[in-house]
Amino acid sequence: MRNILKTFTLYFIIIKSNVANAYTSHAIRSSIVASSNAKSSPSTCSTLSNKGRRPHSCLPPPPPQLLLRDNTRLYSNNNIVQETNAPGEKYSHEDVEWVLSPPPETPMLEKIKIKAAANAIRSELLFKDEPIPPVLCPKGGKAELECFRNGNKIAKFGLTTSRGPSHPFIDSTVQELYGVSASLDGKGIGAIIYMFVEPDYRGKGIGTLALEAIAAIQSVQGCDFTVLVADDNGSGKLIQWYEDNGYQQAPKLQDLFGSPDAKYGITMIRPTSVRSDIFAKCKIKWW
Repeated sequence: MRNILKTFTLYFIIIKSNVANAYTSHAIRSSIVASSNAKSSPSTCSTLSNKGRRPHSCLPPPPPQLLLRDNTRLYSNNNIVQETNAPGEKYSHEDVEWVLSPPPETPMLEKIKIKAAANAIRSELLFKDEPIPPVLCPKGGKAELECFRNGNKIAKFGLTTSRGPSHPFIDSTVQELYGVSASLDGKGIGAIIYMFVEPDYRGKGIGTLALEAIAAIQSVQGCDFTVLVADDNGSGKLIQWYEDNGYQQAPKLQDLFGSPDAKYGITMIRPTSVRSDIFAKCKIKWW
């Protein structure tokens, strides 16, 4: 029994040593819990402080892919366009399960470390009788949000999970579209990298639910606005769908987000603010 206890203690110490490298610190986790209860109406923007955020540099002239420095291009295409005014059954958050995971390109060993760190965090919080955060993002700046229905994966969405740097074009766009002046540190931006819904599940509201879940995740990560590039081959349907979901076109950001002259689609932006009860109905399982 003593040997078992020693082994378990050693295992826990090893896991704990990886927690800081895999997830945000306990101090940031506390702010996440607090911020998830502080969000109010969709018209308000995130006002989280900069404490605990990773520093960003933003030197003019900005390079393409200001947010995604590994040259990943933001891209959203007709894989969800059937959401628009589609008849039939519509799912709610209670009908699906959300799982927040490291991005697909994450090495397997790193995924194992992240999963172990997540379990260690949960165990520690349960042991201390502290609340478990509704969402906790792995370090690295990107993640994949998967959607499951009756155990089957029916959709996947790529997103950034760290507060991206501000830029004069971003601040001026926000001022023009929303009448919100930039603070001293500017407006922090999150991004949607891709959205994909399996054909059999399109038209059931999955895309709309995903936008809500992504906004919730990015809001507690300190992002004030979410940006994406929508490409519908000129049909206008996908653009209209995003506009119906609160996004607005942002012409000034075309070059900044790697789509000059709308080469890869239309750049769009929306506040990340969410309802205060979002995590009561949108349950997100994090590794």
